[in-house]
Amino acid sequence: MKFARVKNEPALLLKYVKQGARIIDVGCGEGALVKFLVNSGFKAYGVDRKPVIKKSLKKSENRKLTGRLFSGRAEKIPFNDNTFDYAVYFASFHHIEPSRMLKALKESKRALRKNGKVIIVEPCPVKGHYYELLRLVNDEKRIQIAAYSLIRKFHQGYFRDFSEKYFYMNRTSEDYNALLEKYVKLKADRIRLMSIAGRKIKSRRYPDIMKSTVRVIVLSN
Repeated sequence: MKFARVKNEPALLLKYVKQGARIIDVGCGEGALVKFLVNSGFKAYGVDRKPVIKKSLKKSENRKLTGRLFSGRAEKIPFNDNTFDYAVYFASFHHIEPSRMLKALKESKRALRKNGKVIIVEPCPVKGHYYELLRLVNDEKRIQIAAYSLIRKFHQGYFRDFSEKYFYMNRTSEDYNALLEKYVKLKADRIRLMSIAGRKIKSRRYPDIMKSTVRVIVLSN
């Protein structure tokens, strides 16, 4: 398994989408990727749970996303058939309930134009890499592997082609600290985890520990 280097998440996605395309970000969170795409000249929209979208649109810096972010679910995208060139799942597919993953793929296919593509970017947990730090906060390896297996199983009969490639992005201690700030509530726990992470980062045992590895799956309509 070989990993090619990319600068960051937006740079990775730009390898796969054509300029000016219509894109739906499924599981968009507060819309950071949608904002980037809109500012880059794409016709981009996002869908996520109502509380997430509501919280995002309340922020002054996200006012431009009004009319871009919509409440919905992966298995019920609030757009007409044949609307998008790309449906993107950026580290979100494994958060779908396994029993709903096939419905999500079918729904993406419905919303895509002819020759459209589903782009699924998923963490690829590799021993000795950034996964060693992520697992301290939330070890999602099991569900990520299960999601990948279900994609491999379900795509047949619904999509014309399946392809996958592997990439890595270099992370920093600041990136990890920001992750802790987002997901760990107690300051004492954040300090403890940062201390453990610091020892791992300095250890010669993990020379690749700051390489965050991902798998990119493309399903062609």
